[in-house]
This record gives sequence, C-alpha cells and structure tokens, in this order.
Amino acid sequence: MDTHERYVDKFYNYLAEGKLMGQKCDDCGAYTLFPVPVCNKCKGTHLSWTQLSGEGKVLFVSVCKYPPVRFAKFAPCGFGSIQLKEGPVFFGIVDGVDLKDPVNNFNRLPIDADIVIRDIAGNHIPTAKVR
Repeated sequence: MDTHERYVDKFYNYLAEGKLMGQKCDDCGAYTLFPVPVCNKCKGTHLSWTQLSGEGKVLFVSVCKYPPVRFAKFAPCGFGSIQLKEGPVFFGIVDGVDLKDPVNNFNRLPIDADIVIRDIAGNHIPTAKVR
C-alpha cells in the first residue's frame, strides 16, 4: 500500500468514527479536507491531521433528481459546493434546501451550514445541513 492510500484510508476511518478531519500545512497554515501528500498552496510536505470545525457555507446548490443507481433511493436531494470555515471547498449533499423550488435556494446563498457525517449507501460522507 502506498503512502497516499494510507492517507485516504485514515481520512475515511476518521469519518467512520464521526470525526471531520483534514490536514493543516505546518509550513503555510493552509487547510485541506481531502488528504494529500503535498500542500496545494505552498507545495510543502509537512502536513498534520487536525479536526475541522464542522461549520461552513453552501456557495452553490442544485437539485439532483437522477443520481447514479447506487444513490437512487436518496433522490431528489440537494447537491452543491460547500466551503468550510477553514477554507477548503468540497461538493456534497446539502440537506434542508427547497427541493421543489430551487430558485428559493439561490436567493439565500451563501447559506450557513453545519457539516454532518452520514452513512449513505455504505459510505461515510460529509454532508451539509443548512441552518
């Protein structure tokens, strides 16, 4: 198993424990949610695991009516771009938005949200729950 696989395994193990963990670069202070061996900002290699706040903002949201078959029972659902308080942005499920009239969601952007780790189709996934 290569080093990157160990980072990925560790990340998903943390999610399974209910912890939203990211990496912080010890050289420049930048955060990343999904594990990397090299800092995306400064290319430094001194990264430390750190628990993230679980707070963020939904920057964009859409309604997903036809997901891949594996996730069909979760449709329709909100899906969008979520920025964590620490800075990283990821795409994920957004709970608590108007699924019948998406225009209402656009009028609220950016929307404050809490990150919730859910078991979806056998995977522990960080999702956003709007406030």
